[in-house]
Amino acid sequence: MAAQLGQILITSGIITETQLNEALTLQKKDGGRLGSNLVKLGHITEDKLVTFLSKQYGMTAIDLAEYKIDPAILKLIPAAMAKKYMIMPLMRAGA
Repeated sequence: MAAQLGQILITSGIITETQLNEALTLQKKDGGRLGSNLVKLGHITEDKLVTFLSKQYGMTAIDLAEYKIDPAILKLIPAAMAKKYMIMPLMRAGA
């Protein structure tokens, strides 16, 4: 997936091949995700990466800091299910 993401970022003109290679080298050395390493190296901002990924996956990115989440809402989905599907309830519809 890292190589695919890297190639898409290059094709989109967001990073260069040199920047990709630097991030992949860091990934081999220290681990971590490609996107995080690109941010760490200063080759892309976190906001730009999130915007890009949300478009790629056809999902809307949100800033959780903008939400006041009622703890009762979190209990609506079992923790194991939330982890498995990487989901988080934010609000109850119609509330």
